Amino acid sequence: MRKKLLIFIMMVMVQLSWGQKYDNVWVRGTGGDKPTTLEYRNYFMDFKTTPPTISIGKNNWRMNNCNACISDSSGHLLFYTNLIQVFNANEDTMYNGSSINYGKYWIKYKNSGYPLISCVKILPIKNDSFFLMIYGNLDHTDALIADYPIKYSIIDPYYQNGLGSIIKKDISFHNRNTINYDLVKHGNGKDWWIIISDRTNWDSIQIYYRYLIDQNGNIDSIGDQKFKIHSYIDGITRISNDGTKFVRYTWGFQDTNIITSFEIDRCSGLLKFNRELYFNKQDNLYDFELSPNGRYMYPSQASVMYQIDLESNNSYLFLDTLAKHDGYNEVIIGSGFGFSSLTPFNEIMTFSIVSNPKAINIIHQPNLPGQAADFEQHAIIGPVYAASGPQFPNYRLKELSGSPCDTIGFAINNPEWQSDTTEKQLCLTELVPKSFSKITLRLYDNLGDNILEDQFTNPQVSYCLKTDNLLPGNYIWYMWVDDKKILKGSISIP
Repeated sequence: MRKKLLIFIMMVMVQLSWGQKYDNVWVRGTGGDKPTTLEYRNYFMDFKTTPPTISIGKNNWRMNNCNACISDSSGHLLFYTNLIQVFNANEDTMYNGSSINYGKYWIKYKNSGYPLISCVKILPIKNDSFFLMIYGNLDHTDALIADYPIKYSIIDPYYQNGLGSIIKKDISFHNRNTINYDLVKHGNGKDWWIIISDRTNWDSIQIYYRYLIDQNGNIDSIGDQKFKIHSYIDGITRISNDGTKFVRYTWGFQDTNIITSFEIDRCSGLLKFNRELYFNKQDNLYDFELSPNGRYMYPSQASVMYQIDLESNNSYLFLDTLAKHDGYNEVIIGSGFGFSSLTPFNEIMTFSIVSNPKAINIIHQPNLPGQAADFEQHAIIGPVYAASGPQFPNYRLKELSGSPCDTIGFAINNPEWQSDTTEKQLCLTELVPKSFSKITLRLYDNLGDNILEDQFTNPQVSYCLKTDNLLPGNYIWYMWVDDKKILKGSISIP
């Protein structure tokens, strides 16, 4: 006990030094058509203490396995969502927050909550004044026929003293047939990559799309990658907390389950194939989480928790059993390990399923092998029934030390707005690149919409955008060299 207390004190000191406590408060809730009694209320977990301070909410919004929440950088809850509605910190529906992502799946799941995990993530933008909510795959029952657009909404949680408002809603930016996605911070420590998995059939080409999200919430399509490796249409993806690994698990095809591991280049967003690992179909997994260092994978299979070494030399896996369920039950039938989430202290919480949804199990040292990982069953008994916990990207991931992410060796003067009797234009001058294939210059309005764009394939003295048809006002410009955003600034057009 003393050892765990000392470890916790060290984790608290580290977290206090990090700041950026966007994941400090978790909101949980149950799924299904449950009564509005106390044992089915939403509840809150505040990680300023250990175990986290738990408080029961006033509502019983259906979370099931799809939920997300966000705190401010000091760790105070701002809002949360079940992707059916968006609620402020007072647990009330914010302005324009009802019927988020309305459509056939909203109608199907409005009374029970969505069944799939990791379907929504939230990012701070514009110096924490607004938040970008990204959401996608909501239903696996139409796996062979459905298209799953990835959408975003922009939220102002401070509107009318905390009532909150969705100011841009349900904007599609990826309309291809996709199944999963995840987020990792750009190597510059400021922007974000979103990597989206395409739905594929066995032995077909796997396609991964990448988009770059800047600090103002602008989302740009950068490209895709194709890999001739085995896969199947369904699966779960995770990016390790250190930003080095992208892992996809696909199940239940040709008597084989597959784990595909990639390395991530955080400067370009490109994936590098690492390895495929195989195991028997009868060992279908429920969910998994990665160790913070990306070395170990922790899959759950209802009654068993496993540990997999992703750096194993064996291509065909025999799963290492971390623990079998000890039989703890709250009611008569069933028990098991379910969905997992990484806490702000780099512990993994695994939530029980079936009959004992109050129990929370904890892997205290997930970066260590075998029993040293210190798996504690029913470490916390929650006050009410609940399904999964929220999933967060790593907000604390720093810029890559010594990285070329934001510099390619050039000098540039401040942008100029030029005007004469015949034309108006925005020009960047004295650009001296070492080498490039393509330069892209983009202009955005103050709502974040891309309104002008031009490309250049040859070095020039000035790189200019024609602005004849623009209204007077303030604009933001970005310059890309090949696939890297390397400059940005603002310009006022009179």
